Amino acid sequence: MPVNQSLLLKDKRYPERTVLDDAQTSWDIETPGYNPPLYPDFEAIIERLAEQGVEVPDVQTLVHLAKLTTRQAAEIVGDSIADVRHPLGRTGINGTGIYYKAGKSQAADLAVLRDEPYGGLEIALVYNRGKWHLPGGFLDPADQGDHKQAAIREGLEEINIDLNPIAEEVETLIPEHVKPGSSRSVDLGYITTQVETIVLPQFEMSEDLKAGDDAELAEWVDGGTVLIMGHDGRMSKDHHQFALNAFRLAEKQKEAKAQL
Repeated sequence: MPVNQSLLLKDKRYPERTVLDDAQTSWDIETPGYNPPLYPDFEAIIERLAEQGVEVPDVQTLVHLAKLTTRQAAEIVGDSIADVRHPLGRTGINGTGIYYKAGKSQAADLAVLRDEPYGGLEIALVYNRGKWHLPGGFLDPADQGDHKQAAIREGLEEINIDLNPIAEEVETLIPEHVKPGSSRSVDLGYITTQVETIVLPQFEMSEDLKAGDDAELAEWVDGGTVLIMGHDGRMSKDHHQFALNAFRLAEKQKEAKAQL
């Protein structure tokens, strides 16, 4: 039957709306040919799990596993389930998003700073998907699980700075951890990242930033601006924190050098 506004419950929190005659407000809409796909693709999930050594016999078992703790799930399909299970809990339809991606998607981010002679410390940021971020991206097979190498590669690709000659000076700022609020987790499962950092030893190395790969813009930004960008939403929350941590470490290193 048609759904009319006169049949809807009234919410006392809002002003009463003008009610039209039901004949003028019918919501009985035809949608010929509309056949939306089932999301997520349960069979694809089962195949991905099988590739990681987790055998799930059917969709019903998959949905059931998503409602269990890791220990309970391990009793059914084995201990290897802990390696592919989303550590932050169930996500997606019926909780099956917990297994949507078999295993973690690894990323690496890079905090590159320079000590500008007249302006002090600045950090290299890139702009994409409507936000400012540190340069970074997912590990390639060629990286062989090496976050530092992946971060250096991303630095060359996204901001045109080659850190390979001074790779030994790149250090880990934040060890690998799960990114809790990634907007890409819907289709990539859970994502982890590790953040590397370096203060360029020579200002001349960093004069020109050139946006590349999926970066639309690349700019040097001072600490005060970074602080504001985080508060007004121009910078993603996790990368805002990464950048602030990088500035703190760089300031400590600068103070230590000044005392020598």
